[in-house]
Amino acid sequence: GAKNPIMTGKADISIGDKSSRLEITLSYAVTAISVELKGLPADVASVSLSLSPMYSSLLMSGEYEDKGGKIEIPCWLDTENIWNANTLYTFPGSGEETTLSILVTKKDGTETTYAYTYKGIPEANRAFNVSGNYTGGITVGGEFIVKERYDRDCPVSPFRHGRCDKEPL
Repeated sequence: GAKNPIMTGKADISIGDKSSRLEITLSYAVTAISVELKGLPADVASVSLSLSPMYSSLLMSGEYEDKGGKIEIPCWLDTENIWNANTLYTFPGSGEETTLSILVTKKDGTETTYAYTYKGIPEANRAFNVSGNYTGGITVGGEFIVKERYDRDCPVSPFRHGRCDKEPL
């Protein structure tokens, strides 16, 4: 993942005797992933999230490559006892669904992994927000939510610090 998004653009050109002007429309080639997990016990030492399968490279032609990749996202604990990950930009998901794994490590070294299958993928030019609540375990039944941060009517440049231009900073 990266701290800054990658943009791509394409244009067909013809080389000749005349000078010409070329305008290229750019779009984001990555998804913006953010994480917010609430209610984890005080004895948790670290939390990380992994997503797979994800593309791991982008060709000059604009096509994605290497379908079986996995992204690991370390989280940090804020002053309100919420585990977060700064917005991370990565290539989109490469399957029809996404496997999310949350690794929770307690201070005594005990590790627990909570795994979920999301019936969708992180998409290029879209934010992917992972949020959840711990209630004795992170459960899917409404307690664990994976959603796009903004609706699909958001302007083409939704990556203003991971927020839609319609949202306040």
